[in-house]
Amino acid sequence: MASPSIEVRGLVAGYPGHDPALRAVDLAAGRGLLVLLGPTGAGKTTLLRVLAGQVPPRAGTVSVDGADAAAAPLSARGHIGYVPQEIGLPHELTLYEYLSELLAIDGVRRDVRGDRARAAAGQVHLRGDLHRRLRRFSGGMRRRALIAQALLRQPRVWLLDEPTAGLDPVERLTVLALLRELGEDACVVVASHLTSDVAALPGRVAVLDGGRLVWTGPTGAFVGVAAGHVWEVDGAAAPEGPGWLAQPAQSPGRLRIVGSDGTPPSGDGTRPAEPTVDDAYFATLLRARAAATAAAADAEPLGRRAEGRAR
Repeated sequence: MASPSIEVRGLVAGYPGHDPALRAVDLAAGRGLLVLLGPTGAGKTTLLRVLAGQVPPRAGTVSVDGADAAAAPLSARGHIGYVPQEIGLPHELTLYEYLSELLAIDGVRRDVRGDRARAAAGQVHLRGDLHRRLRRFSGGMRRRALIAQALLRQPRVWLLDEPTAGLDPVERLTVLALLRELGEDACVVVASHLTSDVAALPGRVAVLDGGRLVWTGPTGAFVGVAAGHVWEVDGAAAPEGPGWLAQPAQSPGRLRIVGSDGTPPSGDGTRPAEPTVDDAYFATLLRARAAATAAAADAEPLGRRAEGRAR
């Protein structure tokens, strides 16, 4: 059997009456973990919903485990475990009742539903809570319950939207361990705005910004994006402008600076700093936005010239 995978080519997608949320996105992933990183509004949720067959693309192709998610969304959904960010659960049901009802809807025989429900709950460490009502679950338990409902179908492709958001430290570790386990056999795509998820979920990273894919590659290569782009400076020497990001350094009175290019900030107290995952993320966004600004500036005079010729 072929390895589970997703493949997106030239994807343009969005919601009716709005500009595209995704613009010419090319992305491929196979077995293992892919962290889809980006700020709020970057297009991460839209991409997951397109892959899940909930939002039709305006252009491009979308393949999920060999099925065409645009032409045959129902077929594609059979391969997918989708865990949305919003936790919508029937609070008056117990976890056992919830999972059993889903199995009944899928046509699973009554005599095997109990075993299937217990097995799914056990995989997310909730077997001891099967007969607790869902309204009594913590945020982390509700996220694991959503993962359990997806496990019922034994999917080969997982799409999880901000699965670690709002969790306490213990719940977060539990969910991260579960995601790493899922990634051993399935294609797991995790949308997140937390750079800490990159370090905790090694595999591949894809950075979205403004609906465009601005970087993709192995997790181990991501920090290198910021090499030569990070410095520490005296607080009074912080540079200004859109090509820089300043944040407090560990040394009192100093700032950590990430730049969009390799030109160091001016000042006698400037010294290079070792990059981190956070620095790589900031450098990627700064570089992408600088390139977009330059492209827009180059296009504006051409537009004006064309307008003048039309007149």
